[in-house]
Amino acid sequence: VPGQWIVRLKQNVGGSSQARHMSFVSARTADVTPFNCEVHHEFDLDEARAYSASFDEATKEELEKSIEVDSVEPVQLYRHVSVKTQDNVPWGLARISSGAKVSANGPYRYKWNDTSSGKGVIAYVIDTGINPDHVSFGGRATRGPKFVTDPVPTTVTSEEDINGHGTHCAGTIGSNDYGVAKDVEIVGVKVFNDLPDRHRLSGATNADIMAALDWVVKEFQRHNQPSVVNLSLGGGISDALDNTVAAAVRAGVVRDAATTSPARTPLAITVAASDVNDSIADFSYFGKLIDVIAPGVDILSTWPGPKNTETNTISGTSMACPHVVGVVASILSDPKVVDKTPFNVVSELLILSDKNKIGGLTA
Repeated sequence: VPGQWIVRLKQNVGGSSQARHMSFVSARTADVTPFNCEVHHEFDLDEARAYSASFDEATKEELEKSIEVDSVEPVQLYRHVSVKTQDNVPWGLARISSGAKVSANGPYRYKWNDTSSGKGVIAYVIDTGINPDHVSFGGRATRGPKFVTDPVPTTVTSEEDINGHGTHCAGTIGSNDYGVAKDVEIVGVKVFNDLPDRHRLSGATNADIMAALDWVVKEFQRHNQPSVVNLSLGGGISDALDNTVAAAVRAGVVRDAATTSPARTPLAITVAASDVNDSIADFSYFGKLIDVIAPGVDILSTWPGPKNTETNTISGTSMACPHVVGVVASILSDPKVVDKTPFNVVSELLILSDKNKIGGLTA
């Protein structure tokens, strides 16, 4: 986003020294010099002490000389993974509850343990927003705050899920009809603007995604309920965003993502997509960065609309990620799992996963 930056502070800058730096920025902006820095978000996680702001190149050069500043990187737009739309029936739930490939033609049956269905767990969907009024959520979905810095001054981003992507992901995580974890609480946090997909500034900024993660961590520290974050999005490499993800995981929030930043973060659960034939999806990454593969082709789930009953069938690694989030929510609610730290949850997830079942994994 032109003119917008993320200023990363050095790891030893915190507390009073961070406050002094922010006071310095404020004072320099208020004086008669050309220095001008409009701060949008401040991040104070242990591994992600930073702030996002608008300023020109001259101000950027001066900030880079500050002894407290580690680096200055541009604010980038992150896009939800592109999808294909088709009319089809769901099969992903049947596959994740089966130890073998399912029939390509159905019928499908989903089996789950009612004692580990996500009860008491919160799944945060950082995305295009959600429609919490969809009947399939059964009153378990709510809208969280909106973190959207509109890149065009004339635009106004609504609270609604105009795109549908976030509602679809939330439905796979925990809706009554299409969800993995039938009792999980779902909180939609909107970070995508409402510009058309073809617009050059359509998407979500890494700064806004960081602000959303910062809020989720503070919420988790407030309520201390087992929590998992779905990030079905990706974009250019961003050390600031990756560090924020790492900080969120170390704070105790399990996190699942698609590919590239923030999914390249080692502490994230990085998800690839498969089809009904147990082959890697033709649009999906695979390789050493991937932790687990989940259904991502022709996935039926909830969709926003005036009747609050709408559905849509779409494809993408975005659709694979919420299958894993649903399973993680189930693990977090399982009374037999005593250690619910992110690291142990990942171990439980990998133990549950089928091994060496997906074809097409060739260069």
